[in-house]
Amino acid sequence: MTPAAPPTDGAAPADAVAAALEGRDGALQLRLRVQPGARRSALLGAWPQRLRVTVAAPPVDGKANIAVLELAAALCRVPGRAVRLAHGQSSRDKVVEIAAARVDVEAALVEALAIALRAPPGAPAVPALDAPDGARSQPART
Repeated sequence: MTPAAPPTDGAAPADAVAAALEGRDGALQLRLRVQPGARRSALLGAWPQRLRVTVAAPPVDGKANIAVLELAAALCRVPGRAVRLAHGQSSRDKVVEIAAARVDVEAALVEALAIALRAPPGAPAVPALDAPDGARSQPART
């Protein structure tokens, strides 16, 4: 087994998103590195050629995959029906297909990643999945 590549949290949000997102309008693929069974579902940062996320659901009976799709839809600001799992059903490395305009998805991901990289550890940095009406969780400022 080879060791995992080091995270690239130092990369600029736009560069990290560009590396993780490929395709053209209507056929976008977002590469994710997923940690299931976390306390919260959130965007953590960047991993080489991927975005790092955690999901609260355990990796049992497809629950983590469903949570990944919900989180991806929230991060990209698209309806749930616009995302599907293209690859990685039983892997931490997943590819989510997004049916939306690239410019909109890219802008939403850059904003979410910029917020995640500025947030103190443990603070939610994405739209909370449990917040009413898609309200944003704001990271605590110190």
